[in-house]
Amino acid sequence: MPEDQGGHDPWRQEAVQMQKDDPELTISQIAARLNKPVKTVKSALANARKKEALAKSEKGSQGYSKEGRNDNDKANLLPYQIAPIPGKGLGLVATRKICRGELIVQEKPVLTASGGLVGFALKQLQTQFDQLSSSVQDEIMVLYDKHAPDGVGKTLSGVFSTNALPQGVGSPDAALCLVISRANHSCISNAYHGWVDGRERLYCDTDIESGEEICTNYIQWHRTTIQRQDALQAQFGFLCGCPACMEEETLRKKHDAIRCQIGELDEAIPELAFSPSKAVALVEKVLGLYEQLGRPVPHAAEQRHCYDAFQLQSGMLPASPSRYIQARTLPGTGLEAVPRAHGMKTETLLPLWLQHQG
Repeated sequence: MPEDQGGHDPWRQEAVQMQKDDPELTISQIAARLNKPVKTVKSALANARKKEALAKSEKGSQGYSKEGRNDNDKANLLPYQIAPIPGKGLGLVATRKICRGELIVQEKPVLTASGGLVGFALKQLQTQFDQLSSSVQDEIMVLYDKHAPDGVGKTLSGVFSTNALPQGVGSPDAALCLVISRANHSCISNAYHGWVDGRERLYCDTDIESGEEICTNYIQWHRTTIQRQDALQAQFGFLCGCPACMEEETLRKKHDAIRCQIGELDEAIPELAFSPSKAVALVEKVLGLYEQLGRPVPHAAEQRHCYDAFQLQSGMLPASPSRYIQARTLPGTGLEAVPRAHGMKTETLLPLWLQHQG
């Protein structure tokens, strides 16, 4: 997410020092001593607090940040780091090659809200926030607030609504995680989310090289460039400048058409639950369309569509197409549920699907 930046004028440093020396001083008093507008001093002090919190966050010194580490990375060998990204503020950057399908990070949320940010949920959110240490509170409030793009007038609800994620696909409940919320958006993302056992997970969707930014997708993928830009502006307050959005017009229109076609076919597959051969043909077509976008088939997409094909060809169907549609979107009922139920490894599903094709 974009970050507001503070200046380095001597008076700003003096204002910070004055507040440290005498915490009882009001912003108005500091502004009067420096002969500066109150609003300007308030913004400078807010930016100073933000920078201090960012420095702590980058060091990974807070307990909540540590809790987000992979089980295999307990020796501080994290596959990512929080680092400045030109034009975006802070983001996640790979510290080594991360392989397709690999778990990048799993993290316990610092804040949660049930059923949306209204009424009782807002009170719950504030109560949780008040119980956190001041250092963790600072880490939260340094995050971007789409309602306060210049950093002035941030609110807890604004920060939460901008950075929180649903607790699984389609869930009305949301969770805020300090590390994963640093993943910026790209329309050709290389990572995807999952919610498992009360923790948010970030997985590698396509191979990520060391030094490459780790990005997720904030919006519906199967849209045209204009539709994606409009959605990002309305929901998050920024416009995307990723390679997909910056393509030459002819190529961009071609890829937009492919994205929309993938979305239409994806919606059509469950409707053919009782016509397996036709549905599997659509799955094959969808996977072929991904390749026409000039990049490897994303891991999450291949998992999902191979799961579709496996269910359809093996007769593992719910009682009705509507229940099948629901099963594709509910957390824990996707591809990862099949190996548990049938004693198979996930990587055997694609060959098994191909076997059914023969």
